[in-house]
Amino acid sequence: MSCPRNLKKRHVGTFIRKIHVTKVAELPRIWGTITEAFQEELQASMSIAAVSLSAAPDLKRILLATDLTLSAESLAALPYVRGIADSFGSSVFLWHSVASEENEMDAAEFELRQMEKQAGDKLQSLAHTVQFQSLEVSTIVTSGPVASELPKAIRGHDIDLVVARTSGRRGLQRILYGSVVDEICRVANCPVLTVGPYLLPRREIRFKRIILPTDLSQHSQRVLPAVVALARRYEASVTVLHVLPEGWERRPDGVAVKEGAQRAMAHSFGPRLSGLDVELLCEAGEPVETILRSARQKNADLIALGVHNAFEPGIQMCPSVASRVVSEAHCPVLTSH
Repeated sequence: MSCPRNLKKRHVGTFIRKIHVTKVAELPRIWGTITEAFQEELQASMSIAAVSLSAAPDLKRILLATDLTLSAESLAALPYVRGIADSFGSSVFLWHSVASEENEMDAAEFELRQMEKQAGDKLQSLAHTVQFQSLEVSTIVTSGPVASELPKAIRGHDIDLVVARTSGRRGLQRILYGSVVDEICRVANCPVLTVGPYLLPRREIRFKRIILPTDLSQHSQRVLPAVVALARRYEASVTVLHVLPEGWERRPDGVAVKEGAQRAMAHSFGPRLSGLDVELLCEAGEPVETILRSARQKNADLIALGVHNAFEPGIQMCPSVASRVVSEAHCPVLTSH
């Protein structure tokens, strides 16, 4: 791969200027400094290019994370698993881990095996329900915390997509206890589709309108391959949304700020979304409220977020934008990091 022309000119120019003012004996040190800076910048540009050029995943292997309560609320994610599996010809893996609170240090080995067997029996019952009829379904039971067991399950079974139900815990409960789904989103090394508590029942699962919020960072592009796969399969429109600070239109350079943001969106997302029905949208306001409002106004079927350090563990006095969108959205949310 040839290096970008602007990088060559900038660093070579810097090198030439330094030659005029520096002793020959110092040239090796200068060249080392320039080379290191050049490599760092080239690596960053290649990283962004890799995100935009990576192939869209097939979503052939879907893992459904379940808490085994089998209530109507906990089963709300099943239609989405079924819909995606039907569209992509996917196999489905039902996964549950005997959680740390269930697995006390002093628990006898026999008791642990019993809990694993009970979990396996429940997963088998779920696998034989009408929702999974005619699909290839397997069950996975692990023992240990989600943070360690889920990544192993994803790697061991080559999972392309994790689907999970979120309770939408808010306020003090979320601050103190966090969310299992937050942990799933944090540790999963593949895209995660979360189904929140505010979704209306759907007879047919189709992703026809996708909202893709971006802060114009390279991290927000991490979800692009999965978005492209879904948009192509469902012939969906994609709205790329950038949220500007409140009051930006009153700034003297307000028009230039908006135009600059739109150019940045076109540059970062245009090539990868080529061939799709794409809209570039700039809105002003508080990020979470603006994303959710735009999704409702567009009647979006999916919100897609590329994230970085968005679901950190521990007490969260100010939950991240992604964490709040996941718990409050009226439609499923797809995250990838």
